[in-house]
Amino acid sequence: ALCHRQAREDIAVAVIFSSLIGVGFGSALFHATMLYKYELLDELPMLVYICCCLFAKEEIVMPYVSKTGYRFILLAALLFSTCTYLLLAIYEVFVACFTLLVLMDTALSLTWSARTQPEAVWARNAAIAAIVSAKVLWEVEVQYCSTYPS
Repeated sequence: ALCHRQAREDIAVAVIFSSLIGVGFGSALFHATMLYKYELLDELPMLVYICCCLFAKEEIVMPYVSKTGYRFILLAALLFSTCTYLLLAIYEVFVACFTLLVLMDTALSLTWSARTQPEAVWARNAAIAAIVSAKVLWEVEVQYCSTYPS
């Protein structure tokens, strides 16, 4: 995607890739140290990433919400999620906010159909399956880790 000149000039693409890199570094630091400051470097880029993914879907909501209104909603969701998590320092706040944003992204993805691009539909469906699988496995891990501490 970054090979095309237009993609390199698109700020949204740059922010999406930067946030993915941030998640990678933050995740490595957090899981190596288990320190809260590195947990933030793991999770806050995830919020930025999912908001950028939602931003990329602004054309889907255009008939219902103005571009400015939609961008305001996304910015408000990102600021609310981030500030609430930073102020309360409660992990479940992050989980709830991130899950709601992922559900919003998934719902918008389901409204989109590309009859001329079956590969895109397959990729969308595979991504939804991966998200659902990851959430289920994460919930199982959380339950077993609290039941069987090491």
